[in-house]
Amino acid sequence: DGGKLSFSEYIDTHGHYPRDFAVSGGYIVIANERSDKIVLLGRGGEYISEIGIKRPLCVLIAWNP
Repeated sequence: DGGKLSFSEYIDTHGHYPRDFAVSGGYIVIANERSDKIVLLGRGGEYISEIGIKRPLCVLIAWNP
């Protein structure tokens, strides 16, 4: 389609105001700033887990080889 971006689908972030996200392996990690939590989703968007963190602003994946 000429390299243009197009809407694919909506995936619930299980929070409010998703400020940042990171994709790592089979997971999506989302920082939901206004609901004070970081949410872990599978690559298909399925909910896996969450942790409460006051106003998370970004997600950084750290590797430990």
